[in-house]
Amino acid sequence: MDDHESKKDRVVHAAFGCRTELLAYARSLLGNFAAAEDAVQEALIVVMNKYDQFQEGTSVLAWCRAIVRLEVLHAKRQYHQERSLAKRLIDDAVDA
Repeated sequence: MDDHESKKDRVVHAAFGCRTELLAYARSLLGNFAAAEDAVQEALIVVMNKYDQFQEGTSVLAWCRAIVRLEVLHAKRQYHQERSLAKRLIDDAVDA
């Protein structure tokens, strides 16, 4: 196994080891277990794709929490867009 694959294995393994803490963090931001689970899953996909950006010697948990935070913000933004669309559709139906 070369160093590149070894780093990926180390980072991904460490990230999955932090899953419980990441779920708790996401749930504290979203207030919903299912939404938190989705955000953490998306964050772990990002970790697997961007493991090479992790600076070894720093905290994997802190790095993953930053990624989870971005995924939570994305989820909230998407929820508000969907809710806004639903509200507009309901308003249009009421007006009609």
